[in-house]
Amino acid sequence: MPGSPFMYVVAGPAGSGKSRLFPSRPSASTTSTSTTPRRRSTARTRTSLPSCGRGRDARARTSFGHIAAGRSFAVETALRTAVSIEQARAARAAGFTTALVFAGASDAAINVERVRIRGLMGGHSAPPALIREIYTASLANLRPALDVFDIVRIYDNSTPDVAPSAVSARVDASVAHVSPDAPAWVLRAVEHLFGR
Repeated sequence: MPGSPFMYVVAGPAGSGKSRLFPSRPSASTTSTSTTPRRRSTARTRTSLPSCGRGRDARARTSFGHIAAGRSFAVETALRTAVSIEQARAARAAGFTTALVFAGASDAAINVERVRIRGLMGGHSAPPALIREIYTASLANLRPALDVFDIVRIYDNSTPDVAPSAVSARVDASVAHVSPDAPAWVLRAVEHLFGR
């Protein structure tokens, strides 16, 4: 859809490395927001997608405002809830092209450890039980997201100190590629697309 406004979403469970691996800095024609609430630590941290407004509801209203105005925007989210999926539905109905980049890992324990280390280094942290809850919810929401976004790229970021590998790509409602060595968590997320 050349010339159409764009909704760009970087998603993945807390500790998946989405901010570090896929920074999405807004351009002059794109604003950014975050649907992921961040816990404050004693040290101030910068995120690549600054939040607009206060709280998840304010950020969601801001994104829906961009849709109503036909203005491109970017969102970073843990995909813990369906807010970004609802936004993508509304954006597509308004003529936007929607794109999702999802970074994940094969086990919630990886995310728990990364968030623990981030907290020790002065970044935002969360209790292990919450990280596991976010991990489960994020992967559960990835499945319906695949049916909504125009363009989807899924990256496996399970191995420390190794660049994430693109393991799945979807464009225009069809799976264009799934890597033969895609991990089980990715195959579970995309398996319903093959039954069409």
